[in-house]
Amino acid sequence: MPPHQHSHERPQLVGVVGATGRLGSSIVGECSRRGIPVTWTATSEAWGAAPTSQSEPVRPPTVVIDASRGAVLLRTAAYCKETGAALVICASDLAPGELAAARELSAHVPVVRAVNLSVAHWPQNHLVSTATRIARRLPELPAASVLERHTAAKRDQPSATAQALAGTWDEVLGDGAAKEITSYRAGRARTRRPVTACESSLSRASVESREKRRACDQPPTDQEGGAP
Repeated sequence: MPPHQHSHERPQLVGVVGATGRLGSSIVGECSRRGIPVTWTATSEAWGAAPTSQSEPVRPPTVVIDASRGAVLLRTAAYCKETGAALVICASDLAPGELAAARELSAHVPVVRAVNLSVAHWPQNHLVSTATRIARRLPELPAASVLERHTAAKRDQPSATAQALAGTWDEVLGDGAAKEITSYRAGRARTRRPVTACESSLSRASVESREKRRACDQPPTDQEGGAP
């Protein structure tokens, strides 16, 4: 189904891959709280089980949220291509082949890669983007690095969030402008925070990260360096 056909033609039905994991179960719970039907789920034990009574037929989802690992994406992409469901990819460990599969799928259905569903990630990324526009007007480009902290339970190092922030810096100032990503892993996992809805996106506060740079301490040289 072409992306432009994904509008209000079908009711919003959600499928969740990794539905019993930390993020996936939070998404299922938030959908339930907001009255959004989750009609299809997939876990490591059952692919395509629906959290409804056995008497009800399984209704294919219109949106699939993949909250599992990157290795599962090829199967998820095949399912979305078959059913015409849009895909939100939350996996942070996508290999080149999985990224290629996501790009190929985007020719058929809407695909969004959401490396961090936290409400705070959007302004955080926007601030980094603003800092790059200030930095490129300086006589000498400042050195930038990303410093992130997670509990010892965090699997990916560096996290996809940290890589995304570095990528935002590099996008404006060129590859390699962000010199390093430093990751700290220590402490116990924190108490799970509730999933919240931010506009049309399911969001979860999950990551603390910050970017260190001297550019933010420098005044812009002209109007272009100001806030957008």
